[in-house]
Amino acid sequence: MKNTCILTFLLFLLFQFNVTAQTWAFHINGNTAYPVNNDLKSAYPILWYSSEDDRGVLVGGFGAGVSHTRPLKGNIKLKIQLNGQRSRFYDMPSIFYDVNGAPIGAIIGINTNLNTSLFGMPVFSLSENQKWRFGAGLGLRGTFTSKSDYGETFVQGQKTSLKLKNKSLAPVHLFLPLELTKYFGEHFFASTRVEAAITKVSKLPNYKKERSAFVFAEIGYQL
Repeated sequence: MKNTCILTFLLFLLFQFNVTAQTWAFHINGNTAYPVNNDLKSAYPILWYSSEDDRGVLVGGFGAGVSHTRPLKGNIKLKIQLNGQRSRFYDMPSIFYDVNGAPIGAIIGINTNLNTSLFGMPVFSLSENQKWRFGAGLGLRGTFTSKSDYGETFVQGQKTSLKLKNKSLAPVHLFLPLELTKYFGEHFFASTRVEAAITKVSKLPNYKKERSAFVFAEIGYQL
């Protein structure tokens, strides 16, 4: 209920901006997820190559979004941003067994999520020409689908894919975004943002303290 109220408030702000003062921008990003308080998970790079398990070139996290900004007071602005993204991290290892019950081995999975996020933040100018800006705020991330890929193995002589639906993640969590932006001219800008989870990201009872931190490298175009 709490997360729903926050999401409703952010959407209200997004659609109540003064049209004459509005500024829209489009964004593309690469992202890396860092699991926190779970030693069995680890970060997955944006680009990776795996030859040992015959997976070839593997792309990590990427996404796109749209933002809306309006002046608040002085050099302070209010920014609302909506993103859609894919994220990846190395999941907890699982032990698989063959048809005779003999263990095949413990295999580390690659977890792939499709997420959407919405956040709002006041943005402060760090220089007189407003080329450098910093923002901090509050946001929500929802996970639509989550799958863990453990590669392939042979079952009764046939190559079998070990892709499983992951039901252990919380469908929605609250996060704190921290963002630093550099503007180039009137339209283009680049941002680095950290989105640190505040509420739990796992539904498993043994991992109530598990959190996550997403790091974004983002390029945008301001209309």
